[in-house]
Amino acid sequence: MLARTLSPKSEVAVDGTLKRLAGYTRLELQTPPVERFHRVYRGTHASRQDRVVLHLYDLSASDDPKAEPRARREFEALLRLQLYGWAPR
Repeated sequence: MLARTLSPKSEVAVDGTLKRLAGYTRLELQTPPVERFHRVYRGTHASRQDRVVLHLYDLSASDDPKAEPRARREFEALLRLQLYGWAPR
């Protein structure tokens, strides 16, 4: 019973073919499929129908010991950009 409760609802897509994630649908991979550490998807928010760009970081896909600081630095740069009115949210 515990295994069924904890099991994922969908299969893991190692090749980047992700069509939905949380409230985002119609996701299309924008980066090369071989790039597993940082993947960029374009899609829409299911309820608001806003167009979105998702940046997903998979720290387990990299052997680089500096993978976490690199992902954190890129995340913080995107977060700082969103403070400007001219930048997309």
